[in-house]
Amino acid sequence: MNDDAKLVESLKTIASEYWRPDSPIYLSNVPRILVKLLPNFREILGERTLKNFAKATEAGGAYCVIEHPRQGISIFS
Repeated sequence: MNDDAKLVESLKTIASEYWRPDSPIYLSNVPRILVKLLPNFREILGERTLKNFAKATEAGGAYCVIEHPRQGISIFS
């Protein structure tokens, strides 16, 4: 499994374990969880932002990134 695939799997895990309809997981909270699952995620991202990576991989990643106009960005499973 390559590094990008590991990051996608970690995002899938976070989305499925932390998102609830009444309490979504905001993308701004993901890094503090992600660093526990994949300590080198920032190296894997390189110049990419987590938001751009998540949006680019959401179709095959079993998660969806939603941009809410008032509440910020949430990552859903």
